[in-house]
Amino acid sequence: MTAMAVIMNKMGIMVLSARLTSYVFAARNLCVITLLKMLRVMMNPKIILLLAYAFLLFSPAVVSAGSILDDYNNSKVRMVIVPGHDDDLASGGTQFRGLTEARLNLQLSEELVKLFGADERFEVFITRDVNGPKEPFASYFKDSRDAIIAFRNASIVFARELIKTGRVRNVASSANSSGNEASIKLYGANKWINENGVRLALHVHFNDYAGRTLSRIGKYSGFMIFVPEGQLTNHHVSAPVGRSVWSQLKKHFPTSDNPTELGGPIEEQKLIAVGGSSTLNSDVAAILIEYGYIYESAWINSDTRPMIIKELAYQTYVGVKKSLEPAWNEALGETSTKPFVWNSEMKRNPKGNQQILALQIALTKDGLYPPAGFSRNDCPISGIFGPCTRKGVLAFQARYKLARSGYVDAAMLKKINQLYGSSLAELSEASH
Repeated sequence: MTAMAVIMNKMGIMVLSARLTSYVFAARNLCVITLLKMLRVMMNPKIILLLAYAFLLFSPAVVSAGSILDDYNNSKVRMVIVPGHDDDLASGGTQFRGLTEARLNLQLSEELVKLFGADERFEVFITRDVNGPKEPFASYFKDSRDAIIAFRNASIVFARELIKTGRVRNVASSANSSGNEASIKLYGANKWINENGVRLALHVHFNDYAGRTLSRIGKYSGFMIFVPEGQLTNHHVSAPVGRSVWSQLKKHFPTSDNPTELGGPIEEQKLIAVGGSSTLNSDVAAILIEYGYIYESAWINSDTRPMIIKELAYQTYVGVKKSLEPAWNEALGETSTKPFVWNSEMKRNPKGNQQILALQIALTKDGLYPPAGFSRNDCPISGIFGPCTRKGVLAFQARYKLARSGYVDAAMLKKINQLYGSSLAELSEASH
């Protein structure tokens, strides 16, 4: 075996262990930055591998102690929430009738920050607000730009070389390529995460598909979660979080019916957000959630949007909590809408409103929505009173021996307020 082959073999093992990033890029001294700038321009894989291997011989290991469970039980879990895209038309992701994905991503992310920020077991960071990157990320992206670019370029070369030499099996990916500035922020976020003891990265997106006319409602619906592919070393810590959030969201919302996204959480090898190209340490749990398609009615309607955004955030929070503490009991209740007081009767309404949305969530809890024989994709929580909601109302009226009018009349209004409109204190007293 040649000297280069020996080096290549050792480097394959090191990259697969997800320590290359920690070793080469964690130090901040001038020597490291100089090496990174060299790697940026020297795109010959053998030269890069040789230089990196030589540097490894003289670099101390940078290994974070403990795990996400250790931090959750003994201190705080540091987490980063990444609202996908930037809040402008050029890089705002997809859009529908004036609503940009970037704005939706940010609104949902801010709700997540409120929930996790109020929990003493988490220390939460968000990468941007409506004005752009937030601190500490704004300064980091600017001051460490050269190091981030070198980190990105070297990571890409290493990943390609591992596949080329057969050390990693190439897996087909649906990940879209990002523009230069967007990729710098993605790789920069991962680099910052590695260097700052972060245990959990949560990327927030809404979905779309190629070929849809932007002004028209598309043919798919439902959420999807992406986790690192099994060969990535942060898969083992990410997959349980992804499955838990998936299971929690699935109780209330439809899963994607796009033929390319069927099944449970999808494993991705090249998606940088979840650690593609081994860009995240092995102790970082990372998931990306596509909460639904941009044109779905619940968030297109400005009246129902705030409520559905809060509910999506709350169920995500519950899913993360249960992944770390399976016996955890939702002290706030099973939904963010409870308690909710309905103050008027409800009939067919194609436009939708918050009262109907809360009704659909209540019927979901009762196991009556979607109605028998229909899926959550057929009958989503939308705030619209149509045939699906009417069937759910009829089932509710039958269960509680009310007149089967098919709409929320005075008798049903009284009953749902008794069941779901009580204050938490009253519910607690009633349970004793």
